[in-house]
Amino acid sequence: MPISTVLSASPDHKLVLSHYEPGEESRAHRHDCWQVSLLLAGGYVEDSLYGSLAVDRVSLSRKPSGFEHQNLFGTAGALILSVHGDAGATPPHRYQVATCSSRQAGQTFLEQAAAEDGRDWGAQHGADRPACIPAWLNEARHRLVEMPRTPIARLARDMERHPSAFARAFRAAFGRTPAQLRQDWRVASAIDRIIRSDLALAEVASASGFADQAHMTRAVTATSGWSPGALRRLLRR
Repeated sequence: MPISTVLSASPDHKLVLSHYEPGEESRAHRHDCWQVSLLLAGGYVEDSLYGSLAVDRVSLSRKPSGFEHQNLFGTAGALILSVHGDAGATPPHRYQVATCSSRQAGQTFLEQAAAEDGRDWGAQHGADRPACIPAWLNEARHRLVEMPRTPIARLARDMERHPSAFARAFRAAFGRTPAQLRQDWRVASAIDRIIRSDLALAEVASASGFADQAHMTRAVTATSGWSPGALRRLLRR
């Protein structure tokens, strides 16, 4: 189940940090407040009247109050920072999901949401992806995270592709290089262990495939905005 903490609150909105565990499912539901959310790490699939949308990069989502949706969270869970507005604040006019260039850019949009700035974000997330991703690329993506210590060049050869051609096709399909996708999954997996396990941080780093705790600390801080220790203090029950 989700673990959440309120980071700040005002009369018309609050800022909430939430972590969803791997494979968690939120059945069809509605919120009684509008929300603007920033996916910091991990991923999910969201189903609504607009169809099914896979979100697994730094992305913003906004939903009017009462918007029905359901979610299935990915194999590394998800860390999400959200602004929740009350009925008296200016709500988003429509459901929208958009990819962000960086965490910092996403947080700027969250600040604008808190200030009731309802500007449009542009294209919907995933609009530039191929309509149908070849089966071999989906298999390659699966192997990247299931075999985190396998060199990417070897994986490319296993898929009978030259490493350069493999990297180009992978980026065209998923918006990231194989190395970046693996690193993003590693960070999300580490965040899950930081929040939901009793492992020492050095053990979390090793279990998540990092060279050492310092390497993990830099990666987690860059991704989330908090150090591993700070995340654990914020979200541990």
